[in-house]
Amino acid sequence: MVTSGAADGGDEGAVDQDNHPDAPDLTLNQAVERYGNPMAFVLSTVLLSGGLVAAVGGADPDWLKQFDLTS
Repeated sequence: MVTSGAADGGDEGAVDQDNHPDAPDLTLNQAVERYGNPMAFVLSTVLLSGGLVAAVGGADPDWLKQFDLTS
């Protein structure tokens, strides 16, 4: 994880580049446990992604490719 901030001697106002500043510090397993059901987690993730594409991505599914961490 690439970080820059006061904890590692970087700029005070810098933001961790891998995480949103308001995001909880959870692993994938912990996030699934919070929903109590793996299918509920998958459904919520799919619905959230669809809502983001519709609202922010101009209804273009390719908009999500900018967040692809595998490339």
